[in-house]
Amino acid sequence: MPQRSLRSSSLPLLGLLLVSAACADAEVFGSGAGGSGASGGGGDAPVGGEGGEGAQVANGGGGQGLGGDGGSPATGGGGSSAGCTAQEFECDSGQCIAASAVCDDTTNCGDGSDEAPINPDCEDCGFDCGDGTCIPADAACDNFQDCNGATDEYPQNPSCSLCGVDEFQCADSDCIPATWECDGGEDCFDGSDEYPANPSCSMPMCAADEFQCADGDCIPATWECDGGEDCFDSSDEYPLNASCPVPMCFPWEFVCGDGTCISGSWQCDGYDDCGDNSDEAGCVAGTCTSFQFQCNDGECISGSWQCDEYDDCTDGSDEVGCTPGQCTPFQFACQTGNECVPNNYQCDNFDDCTDGSDEAPANALCP
Repeated sequence: MPQRSLRSSSLPLLGLLLVSAACADAEVFGSGAGGSGASGGGGDAPVGGEGGEGAQVANGGGGQGLGGDGGSPATGGGGSSAGCTAQEFECDSGQCIAASAVCDDTTNCGDGSDEAPINPDCEDCGFDCGDGTCIPADAACDNFQDCNGATDEYPQNPSCSLCGVDEFQCADSDCIPATWECDGGEDCFDGSDEYPANPSCSMPMCAADEFQCADGDCIPATWECDGGEDCFDSSDEYPLNASCPVPMCFPWEFVCGDGTCISGSWQCDGYDDCGDNSDEAGCVAGTCTSFQFQCNDGECISGSWQCDEYDDCTDGSDEVGCTPGQCTPFQFACQTGNECVPNNYQCDNFDDCTDGSDEAPANALCP
């Protein structure tokens, strides 16, 4: 009996000790952090304190401090960012800083994301590849492709020169000595070292007894308006040279729409000899021009072929009735020797008549 009394009297004492320990734990965690009750919610933190996570004894949840959100037991830390304003810059970590503090060579984000090299917007663009990519300036024109499409190298990048500092680079990439540029002689195959292809060169000045062509070439002044195109661009003759009179064509020549003279036999021959097709305009098949001979079968041949001792008409009618020494309308009668030469042989600076009467001064038609 005494033993039973002793054991039963010890039960209240044991319960009291357990309850006291739980209350002590709750009081300790309650100072700045909410504690967990034995069977329910944890205690609240004092006003102004930061609510922490209460210790869980049974099923109790962490308490919430009156001064803020519940943090971890170790730090009692604060909560997450709610996003940055339009006047702020959001770091990669979510931190917000003033937008004016970005790229100011001072790290304001804790992770450094407001400055180079993490922030690519802060890097100076030495060379812009054209697609938004930047490469160092010295990476351009180094004969290595750094940009997509090789936009940093020649020829995509025309500022790159393949020639040395004492050389001139032609438009076709050839290199010539720099002293050859604008020296009056075309040393580049494409003429890009001289005027007018090279705008750096001034138009060369010709001597007083020379004529300057539109392309800068110089020819003797006496060659201007002489009826022969001596400038490569034909600027010494009509119609490009307005100083030249409209040429007068010979009777055996056809006058093109621009005033140019061509052989009359070239009219209606199926080829654009004038360049403006005026010698082929109005041609009707089977109708001969004034410069042609009409064969008996209707065929048209050059008038100069009549009585040339060759059957040019299919039916041979161009040689019928020909008499030696008797010239046709398409021929020039030499002054002596009973000779006949085609009309277009006159004034060609070659003596076709034995006596030279088809040329000046014997032939008054020749200039």
